[in-house]
Amino acid sequence: MKQVVWISLLFIALVLAGCKSGPNIVGKWDMGSTEGLTLPVEFKADKTFSGTAMEGTWSQSDKTVTLTLTKVMGMDVAQFQQKAQEIAKQMGSKTPENADMAKLVLTVSEDGQTMSGPSPTGREPVSFKREKSS
Repeated sequence: MKQVVWISLLFIALVLAGCKSGPNIVGKWDMGSTEGLTLPVEFKADKTFSGTAMEGTWSQSDKTVTLTLTKVMGMDVAQFQQKAQEIAKQMGSKTPENADMAKLVLTVSEDGQTMSGPSPTGREPVSFKREKSS
């Protein structure tokens, strides 16, 4: 009987050790750009995020974080995408019509202090840096 208990405990320990959830991203981050502009974003434990320029929900699998945007600059994502395409057209640039502006897929660094991934438009990468605790 004791042997069955020990084997069961060992099995549970191995299963739990294999279930990696990745670094905890809950907290305040700064979304940066190559122009040096930073925008604050807060990731909450209820799997939502909000900031100056965007809000939505997030999910995480190990080091991969997927942001699903519901609002960008106060507009719903479809409105924002249409506006971005209009502005790009006026500037002689082009935003890919098939770009999924509602999703950002990021990778969390080993130390859990940065997240980065490709922009939905294929332009400059998107990056976040964890705010330092005061």
